[in-house]
Amino acid sequence: MRIDLGKRCSLAALVAVGLLLLTPAVRGQAGTYTELNPKGEKADSVPVSDRTILFEVTMPTGKVAKLRIKEGGMAKIGDLEPGYAYALVPIIKDMSKRVATFTVFQLSQDKQGNESVQQLEQIEVDAAAPIATRSQPNLKLKVLKY
Repeated sequence: MRIDLGKRCSLAALVAVGLLLLTPAVRGQAGTYTELNPKGEKADSVPVSDRTILFEVTMPTGKVAKLRIKEGGMAKIGDLEPGYAYALVPIIKDMSKRVATFTVFQLSQDKQGNESVQQLEQIEVDAAAPIATRSQPNLKLKVLKY
């Protein structure tokens, strides 16, 4: 996975896939996400294909990140200061129209660093305009290319 932060987004604002996750098992207790803890078991998903999706995420603060991930892989993004984090799992729905279905999860971490996820919603995202999640604080997602 590649993250292109450009000039519009700072690393401090992102909890984004810096942790390449090695185990699909998640035993974490629900909690906040206010620090990066490399210990513990991390949430993960197994990509369903080698196809990649480049998409843009606009944070509630207005900062923008571009993420590239394999279809079915899990991207993580959030803000440490207010303590929220999301996991995003995209599946390509229509390649010609650049439409993908994103499953949005709330991502939590306990004191031992174990992550847990809770599914919040599924939304269809395309290249036409950013789509806002219903989850609060909401993110805006836009597919850029496959």
